[in-house]
Amino acid sequence: MVKLHLWVFIVLIYLLEFGLSDVIEVPPLNINQKDLMKHLSLIDIKIALPAIYVFGDSFVDNGKNKAILGNKDAIGGGYLPFGIDFDGKPTGRVTNGRIGVDFIATVAGLPYPPPIMGMSKIDRKRIQTGVNYASGSSGLLPQNGHFLHKNVINFFQQVDLFENTTMEDLKGSKFVLGDIYKVFQDVFEMPESYGFKDVNTSCCIDNNGTKIQVYAPNIALCKDRKTRVFFDPFHPSETMHFLWARRFLKDSSVCSPINLIQLMQA
Repeated sequence: MVKLHLWVFIVLIYLLEFGLSDVIEVPPLNINQKDLMKHLSLIDIKIALPAIYVFGDSFVDNGKNKAILGNKDAIGGGYLPFGIDFDGKPTGRVTNGRIGVDFIATVAGLPYPPPIMGMSKIDRKRIQTGVNYASGSSGLLPQNGHFLHKNVINFFQQVDLFENTTMEDLKGSKFVLGDIYKVFQDVFEMPESYGFKDVNTSCCIDNNGTKIQVYAPNIALCKDRKTRVFFDPFHPSETMHFLWARRFLKDSSVCSPINLIQLMQA
């Protein structure tokens, strides 16, 4: 019995000392590279990438649909409350603030990669620091997302746009695999250790506060969105975006065979 109590005591000490060590504190908007590196405890690490190119769906889309549809975009974060924590401006990101790619770009010393559809042909040829080709609702199959709206750019079209943007030969490329499913799984198993209080419900609710809303403009928001995993029913909050970006940057257990910091230095 004494031994059992001893083990319980040791476990409690471990949880007190280490269980909250990963509590997420999202850095302020417009933080610079140096301060973000310090925030991430990445001291004395020099990063200088030439460019970042982004492919994907609404998890990494930063405004392709908004560039086409403006504030009429009901799927891609074209109106409030999306962007409420991005200076209160809807940017086309389907979340309340920044997405993971934004944090990664800042660590790399680069501006946020602009959405391809918001650029002129001249700008596309001049851009030197990267482009975001991601398109909300897209997927590997050409028909993915078209039941929602007709402006989806599927993965193969994104790659075609990339080939038309850069003519450089990508010899010696290195690839890593980021397991975002594992990041979510870890949060669902121990949400408190990351500072999350709600892993199930959306932060977007109707005016009566009784029903989760999907893509409804100017709806009420939960007051604790910093401690929610999801901002709307399908998309992560800025806090969750920062978490997956931070882990991809530093943690080789979810980004392998090397993490993104190691890749940037390779």
